[in-house]
Amino acid sequence: MAAAPHRWELSETWIEWKAHTESLRTALAAHHDHLYSSAASASCASTASTAHSAGDGGHDKTSAAAASKAHITELLRRCLDLYKESLHLNSNDSALSSMAGHQHSPLEVAFLWLGGWRPTSAITLIYSTLGLHESQRTLFDHTPLLGACLNQQELLLSINAALLDNRLSSSHTLPNCISDCELVAVESLRRKTLDIELYLSHELASFQMLLLDHAMLEAFTRDMNVGRGSELVEVKVSQLTHLLAEANQLRMDTLERLVDVLDPVNSALCCVSAFELINALKSLN
Repeated sequence: MAAAPHRWELSETWIEWKAHTESLRTALAAHHDHLYSSAASASCASTASTAHSAGDGGHDKTSAAAASKAHITELLRRCLDLYKESLHLNSNDSALSSMAGHQHSPLEVAFLWLGGWRPTSAITLIYSTLGLHESQRTLFDHTPLLGACLNQQELLLSINAALLDNRLSSSHTLPNCISDCELVAVESLRRKTLDIELYLSHELASFQMLLLDHAMLEAFTRDMNVGRGSELVEVKVSQLTHLLAEANQLRMDTLERLVDVLDPVNSALCCVSAFELINALKSLN
């Protein structure tokens, strides 16, 4: 008898995200083809005697590359919209379900922060996916934790054809390394995001420690006033729902800002990488 599918495999959002990821794969492969076709045409135009006609072909291919990048941008927006819809909290019950990780596999739950991924982890994913030039690493001299992470992973142009499921030739990788301009913007965002993340973590710790405050202890032990205890729990769950909403907003703000500052191709590569990572975590269960 076949085993019943796990609940985290049945999420409609997950199925849609998988479809969007496949679309991004196809779009990235197409962009790769247009990019290198344009480069080849430009090379031919500089050496061929019929430079005018070759140049027209190169212009067409450049236009095609620009159109493919615009298509990638549109797909990224769809991914963001899908994720934003998944963050909606209808009630305290939906907040508790989210905090309990009901849409995640057990292994994923072990890494959850306030019902989801840490916003700063999205930035770590960018560095891991896109890689850094050696000269860019000096920016992290005063960030020991992240600097150690970068050194251990040896993130020098780490992306390769495997990320795109071998759809791209291994001899032709996309120009995906993060630019200096992008790096400055991303690192500035990381610092700001980390400050808010630490604040929310502190608020969560305070919330958890105050679960057994004097009023709760009296209601559930000394007075055995279950009705009063239920009222107090409802208030605390409402506070937790508010905290989760703040965490979700930070996740959404981080993603939107990253999409704004990164080249669309780089954003798409990171989106595909995120899907692959989460899919692997699910598969390991």
